[in-house]
Amino acid sequence: MTQAYFSQIKSTIIQYINTSVSEIYIAVAWFTHRDLFQAVLSALDRNVRVSVILIDDIINCGPNGLDFSFFINKGGSIRFMDTRKLLMHNKFCLFDNSLLVTGSYNWTYSAELRNAENIIATTEENVCNAFHEHFDKLWNSLVPVEQYSHMNYNDIDSETLLKSLDDMREEYDSMEQAHILKPYSVSDIDDLKKNLSITKLNTVITNTKRSKPILKAGISLEIVDNKLKPIIAGGQILPCTNTIDARTCCDNQTAVDCIIRYGNFSEANKNEELVKIRLDQLPRMKSGEVTFLIKTTIDTNGYMHIEFLCVNTGISKSAVYNAVDKIDYQ
Repeated sequence: MTQAYFSQIKSTIIQYINTSVSEIYIAVAWFTHRDLFQAVLSALDRNVRVSVILIDDIINCGPNGLDFSFFINKGGSIRFMDTRKLLMHNKFCLFDNSLLVTGSYNWTYSAELRNAENIIATTEENVCNAFHEHFDKLWNSLVPVEQYSHMNYNDIDSETLLKSLDDMREEYDSMEQAHILKPYSVSDIDDLKKNLSITKLNTVITNTKRSKPILKAGISLEIVDNKLKPIIAGGQILPCTNTIDARTCCDNQTAVDCIIRYGNFSEANKNEELVKIRLDQLPRMKSGEVTFLIKTTIDTNGYMHIEFLCVNTGISKSAVYNAVDKIDYQ
């Protein structure tokens, strides 16, 4: 049996969890969804063996993350992948070593409420065995977790935290839509990002070679059909600020992503993705009638700030990125 799913993914996975009888192996980048967590805890109550691999970051382990101490106390096993060594981007689950689920779906509120996702479920024996072998290889390379406690923001260096804030905000926004009570809200993330940004702007780095800073390659906006719209050209002397416009590309579009890329390739996906900002609740209008402004600033220290504004609604979001490695000093 092999079956593809493009909707009802969470309920499908819960059904597979609920019908498992011996063991469940889970390897996903992020796991925040309470409904899936409760199904896993119920499986442990039925004496099903459950092993989980996640990345070790603020989204999984921060103040709004699941309390995996409950999972451990019920007999569950969990190990975390250090993102400084390898980004664990797998998204698969193996049930009783006879049914595999894999695809794009992380076990998060963002995946459930905001994203277009897919999974494939298969009982093909050779595929299940291959994923079981892969899980074992990952599992054996990681350190067992015997006790668990949430991370705090001050446990993470500011550079790492700053890079995580946009993904955190997207997940917290989705959790807010799902009416999840949490100690930190979307506005807290915005305040934290603002404070970190101000700190970075006020930090002066002494370097005798910091004369005539130049952007190594271009900064562009990804648009339709894997194309790019230039924002700041490679070779530009810094500091520099530029604003470009963009429009929706289809009728009744209610959400759009602002994806900022770095590089000199003509195809968007060959260039490095620096920032992704999503605006929701756009007015339902014809293609091209909803317009946006993208303002990008890069200072001499490599601090980059992007503001994404919907002209029709006045709603904007911003993101920051440390682009110091994208700059040459002559």
